[in-house]
Amino acid sequence: MVQFVDEPPRRTRLAGDPAYAEVAEELMENPGVWALAIPSAGQATSGQIRRGDYRAFRPIKDWEVTHRKNTSGLYDVYIRYVGHEMARLGFGNDKPPAAPSSTFPSDVIPESDILIPPDLIPEIQEDGPVEE
Repeated sequence: MVQFVDEPPRRTRLAGDPAYAEVAEELMENPGVWALAIPSAGQATSGQIRRGDYRAFRPIKDWEVTHRKNTSGLYDVYIRYVGHEMARLGFGNDKPPAAPSSTFPSDVIPESDILIPPDLIPEIQEDGPVEE
């Protein structure tokens, strides 16, 4: 049945959600690491973050977002802060974590996604690693 109205309700803006500001801040403290940032959300949430609908996740090029359906039928939103400097160095834009095999994902972050700070990587010369 159609419902007639004088005007549609005013559109709400998502930009200032304070809970997401706290999530974004925590992710920025751990750059390059995937996190189950928003459990049991609606499917649209990851798209809203990807589009920049939430101020906390701007600029959009600094964030990678995906979602996985959980056992309750809702979606767990996984987010990784790559930041403009990390993206410039070639980090990010690789495949997101695999879907968890159980209700408690202990293997969400693949070992290949663990970043090693550049100062911990030994320098390589033409004849092999640098002797210390």
